[in-house]
Amino acid sequence: MVSIDCKSIPLALLLPAAIFAAPPVLAQVDDEQDEYAGESADRYAQVRVLEGEATIRKGDVEEALGTGTPVGEGDVVESRGRGVLQLGDGSRVAFDAGTRFTVAALFMDRQGERQVLLTLETGRLRISVGNEADTRVRVDSPLGSVSFGEKANVAVGMERHSLEVKVFSTRASVRTQEDQATLGAGEWLRLNSPKDSLNRIRDFNTYDLDDFEKWSGPRLAQRRSPDLDRVPEEIRPYAEELSGNGDWIYVDETQSYCWRPRGVSQDWRPYWRGRPVA
Repeated sequence: MVSIDCKSIPLALLLPAAIFAAPPVLAQVDDEQDEYAGESADRYAQVRVLEGEATIRKGDVEEALGTGTPVGEGDVVESRGRGVLQLGDGSRVAFDAGTRFTVAALFMDRQGERQVLLTLETGRLRISVGNEADTRVRVDSPLGSVSFGEKANVAVGMERHSLEVKVFSTRASVRTQEDQATLGAGEWLRLNSPKDSLNRIRDFNTYDLDDFEKWSGPRLAQRRSPDLDRVPEEIRPYAEELSGNGDWIYVDETQSYCWRPRGVSQDWRPYWRGRPVA
């Protein structure tokens, strides 16, 4: 078995894209103000689940999307199957077959709140904000924008020139060119034009779910790992994967827990050559 020294855990096991991330970009500010890092190191997502085929476009390059692929700002995901992305704060984004969306922005604002902006061209997304995440999510579509925050679970679909929003927990705000409304848990709304009035909010039965909603529900669920207290805070969103693929061993020399993978070769290294490999 291979063990990893505690001092190297945060670097070795952080979100794979963090290894490739450039140094934080400093925003341009007035001379009277301190420099402000507008983007944080966790401005990447990774593919947690993928069933079927999907592609990702990074600039002019298009490649197959796979488990562990880093997804960053400006990347376009187009799926013929279903999948789930996990953000650095533990929030998850499920996408259905026939979905095309852009990760427009992932950054930390001046108040320290994470901001996630997704642009949905077609298809369906269902998003669950992390239980302990201070994150604000906005999904833009041709017909309007949907925004929500802490502990929200919201589905947004853009199909046949119609926008549908379903709220499974907490609340979501819908904004169009003409109107704005708030939906609570168990409510849904459908729009056929950006000028539609938002006064047609209806209840939906949470027992009467379609196939994608049934599929995404358990895959978005966030379970507390029994080893959570042993995991460094910066990688706690990945505690479930770590516990499923290794053990946390107490090391007397460092007086802390270190993660040791199971079933790997002696020369194993995490995220070697840009992907997680055994």
